[in-house]
Amino acid sequence: MTAALGAPSARRRHRRRWLLALAVAAAVGVALVVGALTVLGPVPVPLDVRELSVESRALGRAVPLQAWVPPGTPDDARLPVVILLHGAGGNEATWFAGRVGDPGLRADLVAAELISSGQVPPFVLVAPSIDDSYGVDSPPSNDRWEHGPYEQALRDDLVPALAAVLPVSDDPSHRFIGGLSMGGFAALHLAFRAPELFGGVAALSPAIWLDLPDDRRWIQAPGGDRAGHDPIELAATAPIEGLRLFLGRADRDDAWIVEGTDALVARLAERGSAVPSVIVAGGHDATTWRALTSPMLEALLGG
Repeated sequence: MTAALGAPSARRRHRRRWLLALAVAAAVGVALVVGALTVLGPVPVPLDVRELSVESRALGRAVPLQAWVPPGTPDDARLPVVILLHGAGGNEATWFAGRVGDPGLRADLVAAELISSGQVPPFVLVAPSIDDSYGVDSPPSNDRWEHGPYEQALRDDLVPALAAVLPVSDDPSHRFIGGLSMGGFAALHLAFRAPELFGGVAALSPAIWLDLPDDRRWIQAPGGDRAGHDPIELAATAPIEGLRLFLGRADRDDAWIVEGTDALVARLAERGSAVPSVIVAGGHDATTWRALTSPMLEALLGG
């Protein structure tokens, strides 16, 4: 993205000072607390997140994405990859530094700490834009949501292209997908419908309903086929026994999200899938998702 010319803003100067402080802290081996995240030195300081795009035949345009690769990774490496999907109103920057009005979750800092501490092996983070689409194939509409073949774009265009543009494995067992809120639904929807593509799936405060609102039927029941698209229904029938699973939410999350998430946990338990389900203090907001990012990545990538 092209930055505006001129003198740096106070916010930008503050961010540069923060990054410098973090770099110094890592170099001398001290701990620096950033909100709820403690970054232990020495760790790689992820100053650069790559901005890329993947051509989507389904959408007829390029899909923007951001990616973080552990510093020093050779171009010919084939690391595990975690695809992260944003929530409504978010974009491909949400999981990293964010943009104006979106503080960002800094999953790259969490990943660097987990790798440095040996809790997980080196891996790559990829965050594509899915607009406000819920990641489903939906017919045209003039409501406030984005409509089009988004499931096809993720499944047929993004996933196969990653190994060509990043040092990641094309082995499905080394590919994971996760998301928050709307993106949590999208991750569950895609992984449960195409489990052969992934080694695991995670959802934070996923936007899933027990009682589906009329204005959301296009999300969970396109063409009236709720059983083939609702993650709670799919949890009972889809061949997902080999997937690693993780679910997280806040204790004061939206009531319908609490109900839907707990119902999904129960449905998975009925078929013998002991899914880690973490509940943290908070609401439906970035503080909750920052707190859940580390346990999510550990559940997907840990031994």
